[in-house]
Amino acid sequence: MSLKSTQILEEIQRRLTAWYGSQRGFGRSLAEAMARAIPAKKTAEAFRRFLQENYGGDPARMAAEPTAKLRAELLGLKGIGVETADAILLHVLGHPVFAIDVHSYRVFTRHALAAEESGYEELQEIAGFLPADAERYREFHGLLDRVGREFCRAEPKCEGCPLNGVNW
Repeated sequence: MSLKSTQILEEIQRRLTAWYGSQRGFGRSLAEAMARAIPAKKTAEAFRRFLQENYGGDPARMAAEPTAKLRAELLGLKGIGVETADAILLHVLGHPVFAIDVHSYRVFTRHALAAEESGYEELQEIAGFLPADAERYREFHGLLDRVGREFCRAEPKCEGCPLNGVNW
């Protein structure tokens, strides 16, 4: 990856923001952030218990801890894998960690930013070419989710996609 990779990611964000508008502010309440980061009810309940037992139910207190410590703690909870842990770190706790999901995977691989066999960490490195800023990561993640749900599905719907025709 290079300066060109940074430019490509910025172009993806620019095009998607022009298409969908800003995603800033989405998931700002704790309930919205939790729903975005932890869609499974049992996993959300396990996280709430963990938050209550270890941080007095205070997400701000939890967020003050180092990212690596929190990621390890989250990965120790039943039902939480790397994607969910990173989504909690980003959307609930405001840490600048880009959560890779099926939508970001599809956009990155279909637009030649990554090989299809790329692993989670390799895909995170791609997003790492954007400045490490939680708000920017949240917005970019939201934009990738939107384009992924609408166009970059398992069966791609390339016609009309805001990223269609851009050769990277």
